[in-house]
Amino acid sequence: MLHILIAKGIKLKKKEINKGLIYTSLLIYLLELPSEEFVYRGIVFISLIKLFNPVVAIVLTSLLFLAIHIKTWDKKFVWIGSLVLALICATSVYLTKSIWTAIIIHNLNDFGFLTLVNSRNIFNR
Repeated sequence: MLHILIAKGIKLKKKEINKGLIYTSLLIYLLELPSEEFVYRGIVFISLIKLFNPVVAIVLTSLLFLAIHIKTWDKKFVWIGSLVLALICATSVYLTKSIWTAIIIHNLNDFGFLTLVNSRNIFNR
């Protein structure tokens, strides 16, 4: 919802919905985002929480997540959003003891940003 509010509404138009957008969405929401969460909040976070206290593990995994997004995005507001998302996802995994909460949160966030506002379609390039 925050992405839609900042963008002052949904930018995706009906004419932009095609097979490419659907394929992109399926790829992102069913493969890429769960994979990211299993790496950052599954492997890295769970490993760090065994070495450090939960706050340190949350901060370190969130900074790593941010670093990857700084490399792939050139918009500073995306960097801030990535850090906030990472902190929320890591905290949710710690509190619920389930990686699925982070996957759901990440999917909802990116649906608002990538699909409704930014209309990312990798198959139309």
